[in-house]
Amino acid sequence: MTDSERYILESLSQLQAISSPIKQEIIDVIQARGQCSVSDIAEELGRPADGLYYHIKALLKEQLVVEVGTAKKAGQIEKLYNTLQSGSLMEAGYDQSDPEKIAAMNKIVGSMMKIAVKDFSAGLNSEAAIVEGEDRNLSATRIKGRLTSGEVRKVNSLLAELVGVFSHQRHDNSENLYSLAWVLAPIATKPKRRT
Repeated sequence: MTDSERYILESLSQLQAISSPIKQEIIDVIQARGQCSVSDIAEELGRPADGLYYHIKALLKEQLVVEVGTAKKAGQIEKLYNTLQSGSLMEAGYDQSDPEKIAAMNKIVGSMMKIAVKDFSAGLNSEAAIVEGEDRNLSATRIKGRLTSGEVRKVNSLLAELVGVFSHQRHDNSENLYSLAWVLAPIATKPKRRT
């Protein structure tokens, strides 16, 4: 993924806006589908549309979502929304010098992991789950390892490739929706405790 395909969120208010799991899920749906209405988002999330308008309004205020037109659905005119830069991956800017932004990033990651647990649980209880073989679509792994700087670059390259696979917008429901979450973090060695 090139820099032109990435939209970096720098402002504290934008970071705080996406610290909510539901707002992250709304953005996920829009990024996966492209322009869509609140009823489309509600259908994808299995939530009532009425409960999403507040969150859409907050995302509009922070310019994370924009209104891009209207469409007639079920005899009614509905507004259509897209992310600010259609087709771009939204990423949080990592500002390690600002304690408020650090707190917001920690909350964002916590929300991401909460969504991942919910998605995994739903997948585990789904008849569509495939748990082995080349078509496996349900998996959870956690691993620690000592990596060289070259291996860290390889991990980042593989993660960028995965992001590229997931980044293609599809405007219909012809393909299955999948969720992928990960955390890559350096771990400081802790001093041994005296017993």
